[in-house]
Amino acid sequence: MMSAEKQQLEMQHMRQKNEDFFKRREPAIYDFIKDKKLTNSDLKILKKEDGDLELDVFEKGKSRYFNAGRHYSTKECEKFIGQMKPGTLLPPFTHVDSNSFTFQRIGSLHFKKLANELGDIIKPSNQIPLPDFYPLLVIMGVGLGLHISKIIKDKKISSLIIFEHKLDRAITSLYTIDWEEIYSKFDINKGESIQLIFSTEDDFRVHQGSLWNELINYCPHFPFATLFYNHLNDETNSKIINKIQKDTITYLQQWGNYDDEINQYNNARQNLLLGAKIYKPSTFKVNPDMPIAVIGAGPSLDDKIETLKKYQDNILIISCGTTIGTLAKHNIRPHFHVELESDYIVYEAIKKSTTADFRKGITLLASAQVNPRCLALFEKSCIYFKDSTALAQLYVDNDKDIVKNTTPTCTNAGVAIAFQMRPKNLFLFGTDFGFSNKDKHHASGSIYYQDKEDISFVLANANDFEKEVLIKTTSVKGLEMETKPMYFTAQRRVEECIKYSHLAGIKVFNCSDGASIKNSHWIPTEKLNEILMTLNTHASPKSLTREIYNYCQSVNPNSINEKSTILLNTIDSIFNTINRIELAGSELYDISKYIFIVNNIISRHVKLKLGYMHYFLRGQIWIFLTMFFTYSLHCKTKKERQAMCSLCTEWLKQHHIEIITEMKKVLYHTKNLDEDEWINTTVEEEI
Repeated sequence: MMSAEKQQLEMQHMRQKNEDFFKRREPAIYDFIKDKKLTNSDLKILKKEDGDLELDVFEKGKSRYFNAGRHYSTKECEKFIGQMKPGTLLPPFTHVDSNSFTFQRIGSLHFKKLANELGDIIKPSNQIPLPDFYPLLVIMGVGLGLHISKIIKDKKISSLIIFEHKLDRAITSLYTIDWEEIYSKFDINKGESIQLIFSTEDDFRVHQGSLWNELINYCPHFPFATLFYNHLNDETNSKIINKIQKDTITYLQQWGNYDDEINQYNNARQNLLLGAKIYKPSTFKVNPDMPIAVIGAGPSLDDKIETLKKYQDNILIISCGTTIGTLAKHNIRPHFHVELESDYIVYEAIKKSTTADFRKGITLLASAQVNPRCLALFEKSCIYFKDSTALAQLYVDNDKDIVKNTTPTCTNAGVAIAFQMRPKNLFLFGTDFGFSNKDKHHASGSIYYQDKEDISFVLANANDFEKEVLIKTTSVKGLEMETKPMYFTAQRRVEECIKYSHLAGIKVFNCSDGASIKNSHWIPTEKLNEILMTLNTHASPKSLTREIYNYCQSVNPNSINEKSTILLNTIDSIFNTINRIELAGSELYDISKYIFIVNNIISRHVKLKLGYMHYFLRGQIWIFLTMFFTYSLHCKTKKERQAMCSLCTEWLKQHHIEIITEMKKVLYHTKNLDEDEWINTTVEEEI
């Protein structure tokens, strides 16, 4: 029987062993833990009545393990494994099938073919059965760490993330478990991984962000087969888990797909060849006293329109997307009009909701990939490069000239552009991100209210709530209100964009009566006029608009095909790398490891080496991996899995050939706008 003195000595040796290991294997963690002592807790060795030794940690004099650290950790781990046994149905997600692909372009049609063939092998459901291993386990909380040692001993785990938000709890484990032994269970070259995250700042947002930024590198294991183990039912960890699960909706809305990417590139290439001027925020500085109003098309805009009209000459007005139709109805001419989407319907929406006379004096500020016909509608126009696109990587040298947090809606782009200008006061109008009445989903004058016979099918059915599943969000008055998943994503992204507004010296006023926007101040209608009256600026919005436009310049047209060649060669090289990866077998664990390796190439290596360029390929690879993974988990026999493996690996090789063949046609053509079928059809139509 070990004495307390010998146990104490062994714990000191273990501390040194762990520090030596982290110094070799994880230098960043070593720098974090070296010389750190327990300052807010005590690690104690307790002697039980039978003479055996127990461990416990006391924080502020209170026991964390009920005087039985070893016993508690064992029972807690056993309980978790008992609850998460093979066959347990995981939280539901809508599975990807042939109905998920509506575009009539090569990428979608090829995926639709894969979905149909997979469906011939197995019919999946929205709930995935847990296999006999854990694809991705997230252990929330380290402490003594004994639960970690036990679960990796008792359960096969493909990928393990260990998260701790308190320094003392991270340091405690250095005395009690062998980290080198834990790490030795995972071989990155075989598709297994372990990641340790210590996020010890006193800021919940930092904790959640640290874990989130790691999780998104594990698609499709995250979110489709992720298990969260909350050690000691920690309250902070529970909040982090809940926030991550809620934000998963946002994550799934932002993957992108090949058809969109190639359509965007073709549009951008045509814009650049036509001499479009490029918006470069690094070349000018906006007077911070100039208040900026970003105008979305939410229904509450109707109640604020007269106030906006009253102060339109004193505020720089940025309209977003279909909002321009509402402003046209009230003869409020924005200084900038922002567009984001690449689809042809943007051109249709602008043309049918405004007149040429109204558009005079408005400067269009459009994403580089917007349909070229949109630029022709305005006397002055310039294009910006948004983040998360290969275009930004290819054409922008200064990171400050990339507009970040622009998706998924035009309103996000407008807020991002305004925020980058760093005004002291930023006002958000019509940014409802939801509605209390399904019949009143946009402001009056929106093109969505026009007769369906006069607008395209896409616009006419954009708000078909019989087909679209709605979710709940919280209004500025604390009540539940309905919203679309995309609007909810847009709300979250705006909140992320303005999260550190206080550090930038920006006051963000939510002048809408829709969803509550975190990190902003809601201004009821009766107080809005009072606040706007106090603003005093000698800067002219019109002068500022002209100044910004004059700083914009075109690119050298001779460089455009060179950029296309860089993109083509890059995508071809990545596909070649992925297609050289071989499946070790047809067992679920083999499939899981293969999927991890492919994703790791895209999400880590390619992203690190090529930056934004990886977004051109990321969405289609993630969709493929998700289909391969989720369908495989539903297979009941080895024969079904073998058929699945053969089908998916061969499909990926053929997909490579088809994509590269089409890219060669699109990236170098010399068609004008009238001849270019990509310019004159929506992305959902066949060409």
